[in-house]
Amino acid sequence: MSVQPKNGEKFLFRIYKSEMKVVKKFFAIWAVYYRKTDFGDAYGPKSFSLLYICDDGPSAYQYLYNDNNINPKWLALIQPGHGFGLNYTNYFEKDGMLYKLAAINISGMPEYLLYGGYGKYYRYKEACWPNYNRQIAHIDKYYSNMDGEVTIWKRQILFKGKDGQLLK
Repeated sequence: MSVQPKNGEKFLFRIYKSEMKVVKKFFAIWAVYYRKTDFGDAYGPKSFSLLYICDDGPSAYQYLYNDNNINPKWLALIQPGHGFGLNYTNYFEKDGMLYKLAAINISGMPEYLLYGGYGKYYRYKEACWPNYNRQIAHIDKYYSNMDGEVTIWKRQILFKGKDGQLLK
């Protein structure tokens, strides 16, 4: 499956990839964490896994999720590095390549979105992607010696009834 974005983004991406120098080689770490056996269910799930990938974000999303007809439960967009961070697309934008790939995934979009980075809370008080409108947590001072905020959002599609009131 291939995404065909508007405004020639794919063409620009090919030019960018051909001229780009590899800053960091691809790597991935899949860590599985297990709850201590002497702790009960009140302490969370028995296990969870975390997949950390150092690669081009939209390409990794497409190959990992869209091409396998699955979707992640969680997606973290924390200081992804657009602009002077050298990403060719802004992961926060609803018109950006990463959002477009998530939106066309036949298995659906992530249920939770971790959104944040350097800066004050006002920058992250609303989710960057549409329909992530239920904030379930806010993490202050995310970076050890600096500012930084991360908000956790749950995807919730709201519908309006005939009377204009929101329905859940």
